[in-house]
Amino acid sequence: MLDRAGIDISMIQQAVGPTAKALASARRAGVQIVYLKMGFKSDLSDLGASDSVNRVRHLEGFKVGQTIRAPDGRESRILIRDNWDTDIVSELTPQIDDVVVYKHRFSGFYDTELDATLKRLKAKHLIFKRLHHERMCGVNH
Repeated sequence: MLDRAGIDISMIQQAVGPTAKALASARRAGVQIVYLKMGFKSDLSDLGASDSVNRVRHLEGFKVGQTIRAPDGRESRILIRDNWDTDIVSELTPQIDDVVVYKHRFSGFYDTELDATLKRLKAKHLIFKRLHHERMCGVNH
């Protein structure tokens, strides 16, 4: 999606190795891993109201929902849950005990299962490893 939008994804690619090392270290230390995946429902009902910034940005700028071909030839849709382009790169594939939560806004807490998941896990501390997606997309917070 980002590459198709003309955004340099080299920073993302460069983050894979260090992220894999951080995950391995965390697992060795017994840290519960929780992944946040950006992805929308297939009917785009979680994209926001017709005039919402989120909807406009994703539909116009990133062509969310548009049908594309995955590198392996499969049909996929841009940023739609459980399609090729919402897969986690193979070097960072979640393991059996990891938790994966979908999000549809920049915040991982807005309208997601993250809070309930963290409470169920009795999490007391959080460690974040994130890419600066907002900076690449021109979003300032």
